[in-house]
Amino acid sequence: TYREHHRAEYFQELLNKVVAFVRRGLILSDDATRTIHECATMLGLPIETELPDNVLLITSLRKSNSLEDGRFYLRETFNEFGQIERAALAPRNHGFGFVRFYSPKSVQRAMRAFRVTYVEVQDTAVMLKTLTTIIEDKEAHGHLKC
Repeated sequence: TYREHHRAEYFQELLNKVVAFVRRGLILSDDATRTIHECATMLGLPIETELPDNVLLITSLRKSNSLEDGRFYLRETFNEFGQIERAALAPRNHGFGFVRFYSPKSVQRAMRAFRVTYVEVQDTAVMLKTLTTIIEDKEAHGHLKC
């Protein structure tokens, strides 16, 4: 309907502005996340309530990669743990990315390997976290620890 379309358009515009504020360092990402979540709730938009258990956050990546190269290296490294649905690298060389597997068991295999030894992407040891671990850290420490 027109009303739903208008809500979605408004939310997209708000989302774009909040992302721009975070990129410029005007607000913290935690504050932006809360703002976006609260606005979506007020507008009656659906919100993800369950965190996916098939996604890894990878930090400490080399910052010299193009997005295409970064995705290639993530796939090359993490393919040994299971079939990858998608790999993404943060734009503007922020040194982190995500790998989404088809199965949560792949995440568990990667985390087991990470706990026993180290995982390397392009000859650089990286840090791994699951999305649920990130939220647990935030709740325990009051802020995100990536």
